[in-house]
Amino acid sequence: MTITLTPETVARLQDKAQREGGDVNAVAEALIATALDWEAQESAEAIAGVRRGEQAAAEGRERPLAAFVADQRARQSGSAPGQLALDTLEKNLLPPAISPEEQAAWAARLQSLASPAGVSLSEESLSREALYE
Repeated sequence: MTITLTPETVARLQDKAQREGGDVNAVAEALIATALDWEAQESAEAIAGVRRGEQAAAEGRERPLAAFVADQRARQSGSAPGQLALDTLEKNLLPPAISPEEQAAWAARLQSLASPAGVSLSEESLSREALYE
């Protein structure tokens, strides 16, 4: 295998090898092995942390990530999560004028999509006339 390094990296590697009294190739191999080990450990720890969080959420000890993210977005915008979801969807998805039947179908679809994402929409939020105007 051949690895191409910038002149600056080669100089740093040679300086390190000289300081440690070792061979440049051995120092390079040790640095690469250390970096790979560190990356594998970090990845394993991140995965374990996500799994612990998912388990804690499933057991009710922590909030699900989706709920946390929705709350953070709501805080940044100054709106409650449900209202933020409605405002966003109304602005981006709702056609300008729809029939009462289409309103009911849209509201039902919205609720079915919002619930798995951790957003709870009240009947009052969905029944706002302004939402459909």
